[in-house]
Amino acid sequence: MEIDINKHSEFIFGAIPDGNPEHALTRMGVENFWGNSNSTGVRVRFSTNSQTVGIKLGIGYSEVEAYFGSMMVNGVSYIVKNRQSVLKMECASGRNKDVQILYKQNGNDYLDYEIHCPVKSASPYIYIYIDDNSEIRPSDKLGEPILFLGGPTTFGRGCTFSHGMYSSIVARKFLRDYYNLAIYNGKYLEEQYVAKAAKAVSDPCFVVSEICSIPVPTEYIEEKLEQYLEKLAQSYCACPILLLSQPYYGKKRDNYIACRKIVGEVSKKHPERNIMYLDGGNVLDGISPDMATLSSYLTNDYGNMVLADRIIKIADAFIN
Repeated sequence: MEIDINKHSEFIFGAIPDGNPEHALTRMGVENFWGNSNSTGVRVRFSTNSQTVGIKLGIGYSEVEAYFGSMMVNGVSYIVKNRQSVLKMECASGRNKDVQILYKQNGNDYLDYEIHCPVKSASPYIYIYIDDNSEIRPSDKLGEPILFLGGPTTFGRGCTFSHGMYSSIVARKFLRDYYNLAIYNGKYLEEQYVAKAAKAVSDPCFVVSEICSIPVPTEYIEEKLEQYLEKLAQSYCACPILLLSQPYYGKKRDNYIACRKIVGEVSKKHPERNIMYLDGGNVLDGISPDMATLSSYLTNDYGNMVLADRIIKIADAFIN
């Protein structure tokens, strides 16, 4: 049995709906932002008792901006779970191919599938194939989601596997659904970005926003950050907000000095709010750059684990 995921919004998680009932598969980023459709990809989740589950997808090479794993550049990553454990976590390499088998089981247990397609600039087509005598159903929702906003680090640059992104790790720890609306663009401190995210995700339990990264010009931070933070505080007035900067080893300190100053000023204006800041200059203290980053710049898989651990320790006081 063939299922056109593009027409089944119940299987799409973490995406912004576009209002077209015939087009459920949408961007996880902001459509046409700065002239491009930016995104951390599309996540598909479902449960099925099919003995065999396959996938066929169509994406163009130029549309894919994965992380740094060669397999990820050409396909999807996926995880298969039962209620007790992870059964398989792997990449399905290739694009525009025939059906690729993701998993086979001997029985007819209902297993949970989560598939991540790392496209950045266009919606792919994704078809799922299950046995004719089997059933497919949406995965159980896990309560109020966690919302992630930001740029390169939140986008996943430096990761080799989507489930190694800090956003995914944090969400799994708290057993929550999540929206990762990071965008592939250095100039992401825009009020319209927050406004569109707030329209798509109105009731998160916690917001994490990357507000400073190495490629962003200091002048841009000084010009845009205060308005961005005010919009964020206004849009999520009843929600704890954790701001963070990209973990770094002393690069472009001017960015981080400007960021800390503005965050401090905005926090003083909202003393009643749970607005916190995690300085990336402290996240990787005591860890060799070769262990946690690529070229002392992009946060790798281990660096994302360290960052996720810091966020979890902060968020634990706010997420039940």
